[in-house]
Amino acid sequence: MNQYRDRILPDTLVGMGEHEQKQYRQGQAAAKALVDGVNAMCNDTFNQGFLAELDDSHRTLQQKSTELLAQWLQVLKKKRTGECDGRNEFSVKFAQDVWRMLEENDSYYVRDDQAIEFPYI
Repeated sequence: MNQYRDRILPDTLVGMGEHEQKQYRQGQAAAKALVDGVNAMCNDTFNQGFLAELDDSHRTLQQKSTELLAQWLQVLKKKRTGECDGRNEFSVKFAQDVWRMLEENDSYYVRDDQAIEFPYI
């Protein structure tokens, strides 16, 4: 069971127009492609290629990618005991520690439970 999907999917899709639903589905497909790639090929060579491509991308796309990864950490840090196991326990703890550091330093990126949005420049 996907706790995140169960919490947000039904209400979110109901209020979306056709174009937004298409974008939502494209987001799901992109996440699946990333997860499938990590599952099949996650090694130093795969990681280096992924990071090199991201590093060569347009600066705005780098910013939006970082924003997405920060939002993933925000989702991950909310996991409760029982929603994680030994395989992702470190990831959850990492996300919680990163979030705690942001909160302790009064980071303007952290606003309660709102999604992180980086400023568009």
